[in-house]
Amino acid sequence: LFLQSRRRERETPRGSLSWTMDRDGSPDRREEDYYRSHWSRVYREDPSQLDREWHCGYEKALAAILPFVNRAASGAAAPMRGARDDPGDDGAVATTSGNAAATGKVSARGNGLVVDVGCGSSSMGHQMWNDFHFGHLVLTDIDEGVVRTMRERFGTSEASGDGGGGDARRTVRFVACDARDMSDVDTASCAVVVDKGTLDALSGEDHKTAMLRECARICDFANGGIIVSVSFAAAARVALLRSTSDELGLESFTRVVGDGDPKYGGEAVFVSVLGRGLWDVSAGLARCELTETVLARVARSGSVIEDEPPDSGDELTLFDGDL
Repeated sequence: LFLQSRRRERETPRGSLSWTMDRDGSPDRREEDYYRSHWSRVYREDPSQLDREWHCGYEKALAAILPFVNRAASGAAAPMRGARDDPGDDGAVATTSGNAAATGKVSARGNGLVVDVGCGSSSMGHQMWNDFHFGHLVLTDIDEGVVRTMRERFGTSEASGDGGGGDARRTVRFVACDARDMSDVDTASCAVVVDKGTLDALSGEDHKTAMLRECARICDFANGGIIVSVSFAAAARVALLRSTSDELGLESFTRVVGDGDPKYGGEAVFVSVLGRGLWDVSAGLARCELTETVLARVARSGSVIEDEPPDSGDELTLFDGDL
């Protein structure tokens, strides 16, 4: 556990990409090809990945951030905003079975857009779209094969009804694209942008920051929109989200979700939110001892598992002595 956790905190594995973005801010073609080739091989060699839900289940993640998603749904449903346009002609009208009134979840009343960035085989974006009755969903991934799989899984053709008001034609759209360049999605168009493990799948801080900037571009913060990120419990993730939030004029909020303290072998992930006015919303959340313990340790020592900072040579000795 110690070696695995320290490796995760380091964020950039041996052999990682060192290429930069093009001058116009779009990903270098070589980088896109690398990621596309990698994930195509993963899904081809291990088909079980097509049914894998990374990190934690949807309900566990949602429980940590429900007030933020409710606010985003409320903003999408606001009369002054109205329904968003259909995000694409290839969107398939899809079914829903959510009952927001019975679950404490605010209905977006068939309005607003959810984008699941680098969705892989995760159902989180679809479940959120369904539960909160958002109008439209876009599932993106760099691998065209998994995009086809998700289209087969969720792209039905049945009328859903409007769930009590709003747009009666709710849609799901599927797009193969790089998470750092989602040009098919309009600026400030999304009520919720979902990242479930995609930051973890990118190599190096430059690539991760580029993805977060692109997520921020498409997020409608003015109407309560949020970026939701579910990731490994890595100290570097806290630092990245805070620094990027500061750069973009946003706030970040993180909850630790798991079965115990990672210091003692517990499995844990970070569920984070980026947006504006988050602290007013978070004030109503119950305290979480696990979150307080782990984040205090991160602030004190830069580690999710160690109470004291490591010696200067520890990381090199542990992992890279053979280089």
